[in-house]
Amino acid sequence: MKKRRLPALLLAAVLVLSAPGCAKASGNYCMKADKITVTEEMYSYMFNSFYRSFAEEHADYVKSSGLDTSAPLSSQLRSDGSSWYDYLSSLLKARLEEMLALANGAQSEGVELSEEGEQNVERALEKHDKDAKASFMTTEEYLSANFGEGVTRDTAEKCLQLKELSEQYGKYLKENTSVSEKECESYYEKNPSSMLRYDYIKITVPKENVERLMSAYDRETFTYAVRDTITELNFQGNYGKFSEEIDRLTAEKTVYGESYIPGSELSIWAFEEGRRAFDIHTKEQSTGQITVTMILSAKDKENPYNEVLYRDDEPLRNVKYILFGDKAEAQGIYDKYEGVMSRDVFEELSERYGSESLENIDRQSCIKAMQGWVFDHERKVGDVGLAISPGGEAYIVLYEEPGEAAWLHEAKSLAATDGYKEKLAALKSEYPCKINEEKIAQVQEIPFKN
Repeated sequence: MKKRRLPALLLAAVLVLSAPGCAKASGNYCMKADKITVTEEMYSYMFNSFYRSFAEEHADYVKSSGLDTSAPLSSQLRSDGSSWYDYLSSLLKARLEEMLALANGAQSEGVELSEEGEQNVERALEKHDKDAKASFMTTEEYLSANFGEGVTRDTAEKCLQLKELSEQYGKYLKENTSVSEKECESYYEKNPSSMLRYDYIKITVPKENVERLMSAYDRETFTYAVRDTITELNFQGNYGKFSEEIDRLTAEKTVYGESYIPGSELSIWAFEEGRRAFDIHTKEQSTGQITVTMILSAKDKENPYNEVLYRDDEPLRNVKYILFGDKAEAQGIYDKYEGVMSRDVFEELSERYGSESLENIDRQSCIKAMQGWVFDHERKVGDVGLAISPGGEAYIVLYEEPGEAAWLHEAKSLAATDGYKEKLAALKSEYPCKINEEKIAQVQEIPFKN
């Protein structure tokens, strides 16, 4: 990375952050690495900011665990016996260790805070100013009351600059961690389970309908059993009258490209050694109904790993779509151009109605209503189609181009992540972090109503 001079604002912040002599003389630091120091006031601001963000982002978990944000954290224990203060502090210390390593790495290369980063800092400070005014306080009073005694606007600014610089440099490292296809092949050979996939058909039914499904012995017979069950349970047995809707619902019971999900009973079962194609898994739900799942054969895949697991060589898709809340309107527009619907026509419609793009999507991440059309094996670049969801929304879809194979895209991402972790580990080693536990223990959280 080309070295650049730090702007005056950031340079001043770095000089204050550094102040190694003052930190040693007063002992007023909680964490430091090389020339960057996190003072007690900075740690207080960061801890209470992190605490509030954690409570907001994990609201369901906080509620289910019984954490009371209006009461002291140190007096509240988690299920493992640790206090909530110790738990959150351990998370923050790990995060700050990474931030300090990245910020030191950025400094060593003369990386300046980007304009976007500076704007993010300014917006955050302006929000503090606004919140202070709404509370009939000065900004200094507001910050001290909500983020800890001694926390000032200058404290917040230094913390925000440190955060933005570390994130910016981390993003740079990630974007510049390239992985070749040969390296991806090697990664796959060493870590196949992280990229293997399986397909299955799943339906949840009353207990009395299970036997019909359990008697199926391959994909075709199970599909017929699912179709007949749906017909019986939801359409009074009248397949002839409702065949189109029943066939759609039946098709939706097939799931393609499922990856291993840690802790999932179905995933653990599917990945068990010796799993055979068309084996059936059952699970009783809390409602008393039974979920019946048949795992499908991988023999028709390009690179099967065993009978049921395979490497996903299907190309990812790049598409654009126009969303209509009224399917009749979409149908009318599509019918008007039927036979001459092209990329150019789609772009004209896009200018009129607006459009969205989906890049490098696989079956799992594709909008369900358009999944069948987008991943039709006969789909060609430039095709435009109409997809209608059961809820009434409709999509006019343009297939722009194929992406790389799904497994290759994922391998690049996983290998690049590993590469980034190696770079981060090297930075941590080069800039070891010192932690002053005595000072950290003095930092108090500020209770608040969540």
